[in-house]
Amino acid sequence: MKKSILLAAAAIAALAGCSKVEVKSVDEAPARISWNAVVGKHSTKAPVEGTTFSTGLSFKTFAFYNANGTTWPADASLYIDNQEVNYYPTAVAPFMANSWHTVTANYWPKQGSLTFFSYSFANKPVSFTGNLTCTAADGLKLVGYDVNETRNKNSDFMVADIKKGQNKNTTSNAGAEKGVPTVFRHALTQIVGFYVTTEGDYKNAPLAAGSKVIEVNSIKIVKAYSKGDYKMTNDAATRTESWDNRSDFQTYEYTPVAGKSEALNTTAAELVNEQKIFLPQDFAASGYTYTGVSLLEKSLERQTLAYKTAVAAVGHIELNYTIKTYTDATHFSEETVTELIALEEIGNWGINKKITYNIKIDLSSNIIYWDPTVVAWAEDDKTIII
Repeated sequence: MKKSILLAAAAIAALAGCSKVEVKSVDEAPARISWNAVVGKHSTKAPVEGTTFSTGLSFKTFAFYNANGTTWPADASLYIDNQEVNYYPTAVAPFMANSWHTVTANYWPKQGSLTFFSYSFANKPVSFTGNLTCTAADGLKLVGYDVNETRNKNSDFMVADIKKGQNKNTTSNAGAEKGVPTVFRHALTQIVGFYVTTEGDYKNAPLAAGSKVIEVNSIKIVKAYSKGDYKMTNDAATRTESWDNRSDFQTYEYTPVAGKSEALNTTAAELVNEQKIFLPQDFAASGYTYTGVSLLEKSLERQTLAYKTAVAAVGHIELNYTIKTYTDATHFSEETVTELIALEEIGNWGINKKITYNIKIDLSSNIIYWDPTVVAWAEDDKTIII
């Protein structure tokens, strides 16, 4: 998802099957449970990109058993308790090669079915700081998770779709053995960074009187929560997930990439921060109401104390840049500008969203025009008597 911000004038406008042992009847040889991990295309310690769950990563899984004729989740009982699943390229009895499985074999029940919950932090082995639980009654919960905590920073927390009514290994991806279909979706928000351009070529090279050079100094995301509680309910038909109990405001500063922002123009300057993974959240509105209608009127309002005070109290983006206005090829005046815009005005941070912020500085409404008039001569009759 790309978020575009217009700055008007000087303003922010497992995969595994049976092993090759002696052949037995189905009744004599219960089938081992394997997994088939992929990353879902919902939208999308580095974030996982694309739809391939790397064989270099791990995930953990819970399974709950329902006997034939019983209902989910009321009659379900725990069958697999938070076991880690890894990819194994070679066969080690009783497992087959190129399969996703646990260290010790898990077998499908003779009758009835299993419902699976799985999660990953895009690392190996699975590691994180937080309190994670999973029950048939309450679903999967992660309490007190802080994206800024050292072990969690830039960990791509993913939760797979619930797979209900499973009784055999069914799907295969990337040449692996068949397993439980395990489709992961990102549970956090990824922010790629900021790209800043100008609406027009204000430099007009070579430098001369009237040329403007705009340099971006920094961009900050201010008052963004970093801590919260995640929950995915036990609804196996419709994926239902949320983040609640958010806390701990943080500020994230983005700095220009060397060589990409010295003289901002229609070519984008790039600003980045080492933090890539953020807590999904809805931002509060500033409560400010514009009185102006035109782009220029709103631009001027954004410079007022009333506007800045209202926006500073909620989650917002702060842009700091310098405008150099040349009087000839070498001389210029310099103006440093700080702009604020409420994040609520741009859009909230959704689960499984990958956001790029594009900012455009537009000076077209701030062109200086003149309105010449002439004051009439003052009549002053002088009488001379000789």
